[in-house]
Amino acid sequence: MQDKFAPDNRYPLDLAPEAQQKELQQLYDCAPCGYHSLDRDGVYLRINQTELNMLGYDRDEVVGKIRFLDLLTPSSQTKFSQSFPKFQERGAIEDLELEMVRQDGSILDISLSATAIGDGAGQDLMSRSVVIDISDRKRTEDRLRYLLAANPAVIYACEATDPNVPTFVSENITTMLGYDSQQVLAERDFWASRIHADDREQIFADFPQVFDRGWHVHEYRFLHQNGNYIWVRDELRLIRDAAGDPIEIIGCWSDISLRKQSEQTMHEQADLLDIAPDAIFVQDLNYQILFWNKGAEQLYGWQTAQAIGKDSRELLPTDAATDEFDSAMELVLSTGIWQGELTKITSDAKQIIVSSRKSLLRDAAGNPKSILIAETDITEKKQLESQFFRAQRLESLGTLASGIAHDLNNILTPILGIVEILPLQFPDIDDRTQNLLTILNDSTRRGADLVKQILSFTRGVEGKPTCIQVHHLIKEIQRIIKQAFPKNIEAAFDYSKHLWTIEADSTLIHQVLMNLCVNARDAMPNGGTLTIATENLTLNDNYARIHFDARAGDYIVISIADTGMGIPPELTERIFDPFFTTKEIGKGTG
Repeated sequence: MQDKFAPDNRYPLDLAPEAQQKELQQLYDCAPCGYHSLDRDGVYLRINQTELNMLGYDRDEVVGKIRFLDLLTPSSQTKFSQSFPKFQERGAIEDLELEMVRQDGSILDISLSATAIGDGAGQDLMSRSVVIDISDRKRTEDRLRYLLAANPAVIYACEATDPNVPTFVSENITTMLGYDSQQVLAERDFWASRIHADDREQIFADFPQVFDRGWHVHEYRFLHQNGNYIWVRDELRLIRDAAGDPIEIIGCWSDISLRKQSEQTMHEQADLLDIAPDAIFVQDLNYQILFWNKGAEQLYGWQTAQAIGKDSRELLPTDAATDEFDSAMELVLSTGIWQGELTKITSDAKQIIVSSRKSLLRDAAGNPKSILIAETDITEKKQLESQFFRAQRLESLGTLASGIAHDLNNILTPILGIVEILPLQFPDIDDRTQNLLTILNDSTRRGADLVKQILSFTRGVEGKPTCIQVHHLIKEIQRIIKQAFPKNIEAAFDYSKHLWTIEADSTLIHQVLMNLCVNARDAMPNGGTLTIATENLTLNDNYARIHFDARAGDYIVISIADTGMGIPPELTERIFDPFFTTKEIGKGTG
């Protein structure tokens, strides 16, 4: 091995004849990097023009007058002094980054490579050095370091063959995770040892995807220096060389703890919304459904997977016109809220009435983004209200009925007396006439009983029901129909063989059935079929709950049907209104 201090380790300029030294000096001066030689005390012996330009000095100000060490910043002086023993031992040093002070006081970043020149007896005579200006590179590194420090995400790199060996980590890891970057680089198992135990197995199982796809994203809990776990999003990219072989993995850690907390809060809120009995859903400003709770599934029959992304106007058609929808939307956007009642159709084509409340939701900038809708099924409530209002109307008619009943009583009294006298005055009348007088007598007496009951009801006195067999009343009505109804109306009867008896006022039942039969007759001016049927029925608690004044128990059902013109759908809600009729004046009272 050649002696590191051999005399021929000197500059070629030192060994050249004097005639060639000038030419060689010109070559050195034109070199793109700085060259200099120092004596054993570190004083400049020679320096090329490139390095002089770097420092802003003239040659006469440097050669033989200034030590190299004196041109270094204090921190670089310390760094250079600490490296000097190794320089003496090896006789060379490479790529030592230092800061030099220019003549104007500014700082020059350099990379120094030096070689010792000896006298052959182990004594240093001088050193020769190459100086490279790395100011631009340092500025780029400083910018990058600033950008990395200012970035909330932590950038790191590790060996492709072993992700547990970090090769780089940005200094902002201290801000995010509390660790010092040098600590991370010094600890071999830093990454794997700090992944939460519940996440570690899945992360390791997914890691090969980085090599399969060239990238992968993990989300897991990572141990902070303070002992707490935070959620991080880890985005990985695989770097390959020109031959396609993996050489490094670049990663980016982002703190997603707030997002995870928000997601957890949202899940908790969604769970609360799911136990709410109301239908609660969210739609965007284009009516597209974004959220659908369990209450909505139960009320409308559409499952969440079927509802999400659908147009609410198509999924839940209502009786509202398009302009009403647009008007409601404008009101929500302008005032932030809308409330009203809507009739909607469920998935099984059932029509329900809902109380709807709409509230406008805004984004962080205050711009409208979606609408929260809560709807309650009020179908049963509306039915009960309708029945209650009908009962109130009946009650209000009580006073009027009392006055009418008095007048009817005065009218029926002479009729009843005459009907009883006529058979005595005309004992020889034929059988048909006798039957008509009998019907007239029975009807007049029932009319008088009805008036008596109306008077008792309006005075708050209840009648005394008796145990009756309805079939006997229907047979009496059957006789009246046969005698008094037109011959083009055919009467059909479908009796239950074991019809239960009931406790009721026979006069009231007779009157109700007779009125229905008369209405059926009027609905068939051109003839038809009148059918009277009976059956037993037991009502349960569910039926009684949604029908006003209904009680669970055993009942009989009497059905009267005809083949006449029927009742228009829009009038079905009024069929129980007292004195309501669609008949012309003089054609009956309904």
